[in-house]
Amino acid sequence: MAKEQAGTSFEVLSADFKARKFLPLYCFCGDEPYFVDALTDLLEQYALSDMEKAFNQTIVYGKDVSVQTITEAALRPPMMAERQVVIVKEAQGLELRKEEDQMRLLNYVKRAVPSTVLVFAFKNATPDKRKALWKEVAKAPGYYEGKALYEGQVGAFVKKYAAERKFKIDEAAVELLVESTGTELSKVINELSK
Repeated sequence: MAKEQAGTSFEVLSADFKARKFLPLYCFCGDEPYFVDALTDLLEQYALSDMEKAFNQTIVYGKDVSVQTITEAALRPPMMAERQVVIVKEAQGLELRKEEDQMRLLNYVKRAVPSTVLVFAFKNATPDKRKALWKEVAKAPGYYEGKALYEGQVGAFVKKYAAERKFKIDEAAVELLVESTGTELSKVINELSK
């Protein structure tokens, strides 16, 4: 479905989340925000029960949070749950100007706490892998970089998406949908849900 560059596939991650199998570190990025949002939503849905979320789920935005806040949250033990989840949405906004911030986060990434699921979700972006921190994150098995689909690939995506949700859609409708919405999957999904 999605074209990946490194790490694991969208399908494998989705299946793992539904089976409640989680790694201590994830990075979802790429130039198609649908895949990043879908993986983040699935992780949020399956990692913790609704009762566990109150004490064990932290969601922050890159531009609004410090590295210290992220690492402190990630180092905390879970409360009355198997794990805790820390999600950094729009991680491309994370300020890493100070060397100590980069080193603090890099040290955490190298020794991630097994009872914490730390997620960096980049919106329409990828991390700068020239920096040691993001180079290390890109090596993690939870690294996913989804590429935007070409126009010829969107039709197959629409058919698979519809079939998974038990919708019936004929070839002419798929072509018309792709022609009218383009290749941005969030627009395609929005039209399909109407």
